[in-house]
Amino acid sequence: MAVSRALKTKVKSDLKAFVLSKFGGLNNTDDSTSIKDNQAQDLLNIEITEEVKKRGGYTAINGTALSGSTGILGLGTYYKTGGSDYLMYASHTVIGHCNFSTGTMTNVITGLTTGERVRFKQFKKYSSMY
Repeated sequence: MAVSRALKTKVKSDLKAFVLSKFGGLNNTDDSTSIKDNQAQDLLNIEITEEVKKRGGYTAINGTALSGSTGILGLGTYYKTGGSDYLMYASHTVIGHCNFSTGTMTNVITGLTTGERVRFKQFKKYSSMY
């Protein structure tokens, strides 16, 4: 117990904080001893805004599982100006959307042939699937 506590104290005392005036981004091509102080060699699961912080995780948007043996065959987003944002999905024989705000899932098209992967694209106020 005392060794563990002493080791933690040693590690904390060896850490040095410094302020980055301008973050230089990811540099995974140069040797770790030759990258600049404002660059990082590994940026896994972080967000860079005004500060560098751990990326947040995922959260369920509703408690309803999609049915069907083929699972998710396509996902896309639809952002409506001045309105709700939607997660578009293709699953089994259904094309539908889930309202991000309420978590409400709505089947838009049913009775499709199963097994085909799809992609969603948005152009202005239109969402297309191919």
